[in-house]
Amino acid sequence: MAIPDYYFFPEGDPVPDEWMLAEELAILKAFYHHLMTAEKAAYAITRPISDSSVPFLNTYEDDSIALFRLWTWIVKALQQWPASRIPDLVALLDAISKVPDLIHRGETIDDEYNPMGWNILPYFGAMWRDDYPDTATRRHKRGLYIRAQDVESRLVATGIWELWRAINYVIWTLEMKPNHDYAEEDRNGAHHHPLAFQTLELDFQVPAVACWIQHNGQRMYETIARDGLKGNPNIPTVSMRFDEHVGRWAFWKKRLLEIANGPDDFARRGAQVALGYMDETTTSLTDH
Repeated sequence: MAIPDYYFFPEGDPVPDEWMLAEELAILKAFYHHLMTAEKAAYAITRPISDSSVPFLNTYEDDSIALFRLWTWIVKALQQWPASRIPDLVALLDAISKVPDLIHRGETIDDEYNPMGWNILPYFGAMWRDDYPDTATRRHKRGLYIRAQDVESRLVATGIWELWRAINYVIWTLEMKPNHDYAEEDRNGAHHHPLAFQTLELDFQVPAVACWIQHNGQRMYETIARDGLKGNPNIPTVSMRFDEHVGRWAFWKKRLLEIANGPDDFARRGAQVALGYMDETTTSLTDH
């Protein structure tokens, strides 16, 4: 599969001087030039948030504004640094998730009213959602989307996020019927996970499926074969039923074979790559 071209970025607004002087950006710059390890960069870049109280800005997001600012810079790095540096940035995120401090000295709380830590990279996933300029070409948006999914799949592989995220993504892509009435589900009060799609965009989703299987295929297969969807907290509304758990993996392969012979060149190549990773997964398990 040809590597998607990720580098068609819009010009955007001029960068203000204070952005260049930000402490966090200086740390990213040092990390980029290999002057800091992931662990040292993670500790340094989280200091301004860990060591400060929640700022009083009189908004509903006072406790998350600093986090969103930090994630914005890291997302920009993930989007704009060379693709070969993505593993380094994932290592940085992994190191951030291991920082033992609490966010804003424990003043920021989660949905269960417990002090929030760095362990699940709070709000980071939200930074990817719909973060594509309206003026961007489809090719640009697709490149950013696939890169985002590659990063998320790596974060699942590190154990920061749960494996169901990977399994559910593939279900939403390969088990969703083309005529699925998402709006009707919405009207009936269905709970939709952020991974849900209103319509199938196979040229976006199928190459992303290849990323998810590349980094998590063995654990996905073992979990599905052993437990099916038991324990899945957000079973997709489009999920199909199978007589045997492993039938889901077989169906995914069948669906990818159909797409691999379909009309869209990008989806077709993505399906071929995904099939290759599926074969590698089952072969490695057989060899054991």
